[in-house]
Amino acid sequence: MRTRHLGFLALLFCSVLAGVFSVSPGDHGLARAEEGLDRPEQATVASVYGRIQTLDLASAERGLAELRASVPGRGLIEAALHFYRGNYDAGLAALPPPGGSPKELEEALGWLFERLPAAARATDGMVSEAQGNFVYRYLPGPDAVLAQFAPPALEGERAYLRDLLGVVPEQPTIVEFFPDEASFVAASGLPAEWVRTTGTVALCKWDRILVISPRNMPRGYAWLDTLAHEYVHLALARASRNRAPVWIHEGAAKLLESAWRDPRRVDFLDPYSESLLSRALSEDKLVPFEDMHPSMAALPSSSLAALAFAQVAWAVNFIFERSGDSGFAAVVQRMAAGEDSLLASATELGLVSADGGFESAYREDLLGRNLRVQSQVAHIPLELDGSDADRADAEGMAFDPILRSQREMSEHARIGDLLRRRGRPDAAQVEYERAVAAGTYRSPSLAGKMARTAVQLERPTEAATLLRESLNMYPEFAPNLTLGADLAAKSGDWNSAMDYAQRAVAQNPFDPEPHRLLLRAYQRVGRNEDAEKHRVALSLLGIR
Repeated sequence: MRTRHLGFLALLFCSVLAGVFSVSPGDHGLARAEEGLDRPEQATVASVYGRIQTLDLASAERGLAELRASVPGRGLIEAALHFYRGNYDAGLAALPPPGGSPKELEEALGWLFERLPAAARATDGMVSEAQGNFVYRYLPGPDAVLAQFAPPALEGERAYLRDLLGVVPEQPTIVEFFPDEASFVAASGLPAEWVRTTGTVALCKWDRILVISPRNMPRGYAWLDTLAHEYVHLALARASRNRAPVWIHEGAAKLLESAWRDPRRVDFLDPYSESLLSRALSEDKLVPFEDMHPSMAALPSSSLAALAFAQVAWAVNFIFERSGDSGFAAVVQRMAAGEDSLLASATELGLVSADGGFESAYREDLLGRNLRVQSQVAHIPLELDGSDADRADAEGMAFDPILRSQREMSEHARIGDLLRRRGRPDAAQVEYERAVAAGTYRSPSLAGKMARTAVQLERPTEAATLLRESLNMYPEFAPNLTLGADLAAKSGDWNSAMDYAQRAVAQNPFDPEPHRLLLRAYQRVGRNEDAEKHRVALSLLGIR
């Protein structure tokens, strides 16, 4: 089984507010707006708004052009369309004062009076960089490196979903990288406590992608798969006419987030998530689908959200396994036509007459898979603590809460470090082994220390095995990816070195070491264009 290099479910880094696809604050007023605006020109205003809500933005623009400037509510609709297009200054210019539009329309779009100026402030000073089918926005500085390495993931995901769902946005998709949590919260409208509780760092909303820069996390996070995850939300929202519920959104986004690099949907559950599912099944504590509304981010804990993500990923994979790509696409088409998601799924899978329908069937499938509780794997939570992804900590100890939180374990590790620095690797390895024995969970940074010590003892095979086993458990631990790249390069295994380094960049693009290695590796094999990307990245990071 191939090691997955990005542990989304283990960390919940991509906990996304999928519920916002169906409604934004106040969007429930659309039906009332359509009922109340009964004069011909006002009904046209309501219909244009309806096109915006189903993300048929090109049609909405055409409809807006047909409306006279004097039509009541036109300014609010125009502001909404600019907002969905990410044109905040134009939206503010079009936005009428509160009370200047029909009451029903203001009830539906009143959230714009807060969100438009907040988005304009949060993106003030950002530059826009157009590449292919996307426009990347970021503040000048190190975050420019994100726009250098995002295109393969997003373009690959776009191509995959074009073939799967037939979705091709008519304009480039905007991706906004926010420099900190505060600006992300301001732009997204998410409650700050949701971001902290479930580790929400990205969402797709209003037909664009909003992301916190991985520079805010000491280990970075799985940012490339996160971008792909968000694009799944965007494509699914368009294909379902904004009618897909949270469970379908999050399940599909998790399952398909790696399609840009491997469309086979293998290893979509990391060990921690498998353990959560196994325990919940044995204790009859699965999260009901209805409890996931309006968003996974609203669940009371990160572990409960992780369980919910694991469940829905399995449920959507169940659809693919039973009915294939065409079956999943058919479920989406049924939802677009207004059919309930559970009924649509059950119908495509031939489960309409089954007791309990789709939820019962996917639970039975889970029970038959012999999922394991991997007791030595812990949940490493997201730590949003500012600009730390470029902070030096080659061995990752400061980034490893498992080692920090277990006193006896950390004490043996500290003694081992002292012995290793004093040139006594044999004695150091003994202390590290005592640390392993003292711990409840396996520590990824301790595995890295042991791998370094094995190299000093001229046991490179042992070092490689230690890293491989640790990365099977903690595929997102960037320091070990970087260490794996370094050790493989020193042994002359440049293919493995490049693989490790690429995975490290996909986790933490602000660490210069993987860029240095990839620059050398690409130069060695004559891939000068790829080498240049990493030379530019080092320059953007202030490394000459």
